[in-house]
Amino acid sequence: MSPSRLLADFAAATAFLTRIPAPRPVGHAGSLADAVWAFPLVGAGIGAVAALVFLLAQLVREKSPALVLLAGTAQGKEVAGRLAVKIDSGVLTDAVDLQPGDDGPVAEQSIFGGATIVHSRVKRGTPIVAMRPMSQITVRWVSRLVVTMRRLRPLACSAATAVSMSWST
Repeated sequence: MSPSRLLADFAAATAFLTRIPAPRPVGHAGSLADAVWAFPLVGAGIGAVAALVFLLAQLVREKSPALVLLAGTAQGKEVAGRLAVKIDSGVLTDAVDLQPGDDGPVAEQSIFGGATIVHSRVKRGTPIVAMRPMSQITVRWVSRLVVTMRRLRPLACSAATAVSMSWST
């Protein structure tokens, strides 16, 4: 089998077994019947995501951070949603900015193709925020926080970052 055919089969198995969109190589559709060999590999990836969620949940319980930041990629949103369920908290996705609020951080989100800007916050638990790629936390917000970051390097989601923050006065 050619490498592009193997990649097409793996993409078909990934798209079938997960919610993560997997691009397929041009010219190879990749059928499920041919992709059966890739199911165990995709299952191992799903297990790695679950292990990452359990690790992050344990870190949140131990460290009690003010919020957890994740990359707003497909994998980051997958981890954010599962983590929110695990720790009984709220999740905000596609945030482009964060501001301090009276009851915790407030995320700015661009919706309807950028036509509308909304401000959202999590009402219960530790906020989990998936920042949209190429967005930056504003300098005035960061200057009002004491930030300690630990970069995690998991197999399934290399962009996950657990952040411990405390409000400064």
